[in-house]
Amino acid sequence: MVDSRTYPVSFEGTAWFSQVSGELRTIEWKSRGYVGPSRFNIARVDWRVGFAAVDVAGKRLLAPAESLYEVSYSERLRRRDRTESTFSGFRRFAGTARLLN
Repeated sequence: MVDSRTYPVSFEGTAWFSQVSGELRTIEWKSRGYVGPSRFNIARVDWRVGFAAVDVAGKRLLAPAESLYEVSYSERLRRRDRTESTFSGFRRFAGTARLLN
C-alpha cells in the first residue's frame, strides 16, 4: 500500500527441500510484471528465506534462519535496496483462557 492505495504485485516462487529429510530449506519469490506505483520506478522485487531446524521448549521446529529482500529499480536510477536478516533466539509463547459463567 502507498498512500492508502493498494498496488497488487504478482510473484512466482520456488521452494527447495532437503533430499535427505524432506524438510523445507529455502523459498524464493520473484515479482513478475508491473510493480507499482510507477513513480517509484521499481523494476523487480526478490525475496528469499532460508529455513533451519530449531529447538523451542524441547521441540524441534522449522523456522526462518535468514532472509534477503531486494528491490531493484529501473536501469536509469542504478539503485538497489537490499535488506538481509538473520533470526535467532526462538521462544515458545502460549496463553491460556478460562471462561466463567
